[in-house]
Amino acid sequence: MTFKKLKFKLEQHLSQSGLKSTQERQMILKAVWRLGHAVCGRGRCHHCGNCSNGGRHFSVDDVYEVLQNRNFFISQSTVYRALIMLCDGGIIRFAFKRNGKAVYELHSNNPHDHLICVKCGKIVEFSVPETEILHRKLCEQYGFQEVDHLHCIRGICDKCQKKID
Repeated sequence: MTFKKLKFKLEQHLSQSGLKSTQERQMILKAVWRLGHAVCGRGRCHHCGNCSNGGRHFSVDDVYEVLQNRNFFISQSTVYRALIMLCDGGIIRFAFKRNGKAVYELHSNNPHDHLICVKCGKIVEFSVPETEILHRKLCEQYGFQEVDHLHCIRGICDKCQKKID
């Protein structure tokens, strides 16, 4: 999704929620966009459809740091509330927890899950079509309509396993 489309989606959400479009929200959205595409700098990721590495995951602290580095001083609590609002608007989504803190990613229409190394923090995004089929079957069996799902497998990557051996 382009930044222009992301900004339009934010404006729609703010309007539907009766919230104002503020300079702070716009700057936070811009920081989130930059962080979400940091791997490729706008290349080929599943968020923009143009890069092969996937987008970067980010925390409140990451967004806060980007804003501070650009001399835009917004409190961490404002950043936190804005990220919750962006989640509510379907712009970003909670991905997993790292060191007890929430980590987010740009929302994507490409379902995927995460493998996370508990030693080095390596993150592998993967998608298995059979998982999506299983989700549909489980939802049907229990009368659920899936809105979103989150799979996060924590373990030790191959490089860290070699260091242990």
